[in-house]
Amino acid sequence: MQTFASRLTDALGPQVVHSEPEDLAVYAFDAYSQDRLPSAAIVPSDAREIGIAVRIARECDEPVVPRGAGTGLCGGAVPSRGGLVVSLARMNRLVELDVRNRRARVQPGLVNLDLSTAIAQHGIFYAPDPFQPETSTIGGNVGTNAGGPHCLSYGTTTNHVLGIEYVDADGEIRRTSIDDPGYDLTGVLVGSEGRWDRDRGDGSSPQVPEAVRVCVAAFGDVESASEAVSAIIGAVSCRRRSRSWTR
Repeated sequence: MQTFASRLTDALGPQVVHSEPEDLAVYAFDAYSQDRLPSAAIVPSDAREIGIAVRIARECDEPVVPRGAGTGLCGGAVPSRGGLVVSLARMNRLVELDVRNRRARVQPGLVNLDLSTAIAQHGIFYAPDPFQPETSTIGGNVGTNAGGPHCLSYGTTTNHVLGIEYVDADGEIRRTSIDDPGYDLTGVLVGSEGRWDRDRGDGSSPQVPEAVRVCVAAFGDVESASEAVSAIIGAVSCRRRSRSWTR
């Protein structure tokens, strides 16, 4: 009887599948924690290969753990019960850019900062900026609904995702859009631990800020400082609600 790893190798090839302990150790931890080794790991090039692997995992009763850059601090990429780790490292392309409508179609392994760097020449940027934008990936950002300093003004990842291509538990490739009628599956998948992303830029103002300034303010007591922060957040919230990009 074939093992789980051998079935994966027969279906996808040795260049995609990893099963040796020294290779699996790379996929046993994230930035915070580590646990047992997975039964196997794959580094696919497209959604079709992921679908094949998920079907085999289902037949073998093996859990599936998707993995971005492994920079998370919550153990989301850790195979705590073994199973199959799906590394998205090879799926790292900016597939399509629509500058006029400020939209980008990207693969989940694209690094957050690389997206903004690639589109900066067009005067637009991707707002969600998690703690490690130079290493964290868009797929991981979507899985955790990542935020960052920009999100106070522009919203978290969920405010920028227009649609998702994903592989379901049966290994079928599915697609969602925020324009779909009925239940908001796109919103459900963002933060659920693929795709059209909305790049920031408003028609009524410069798409990339003309300047960035750091301000330091001194307050006589905690109460007045808290009131100032509340006023700033309130003003930003009012501005966000008035923008057309708010979902």
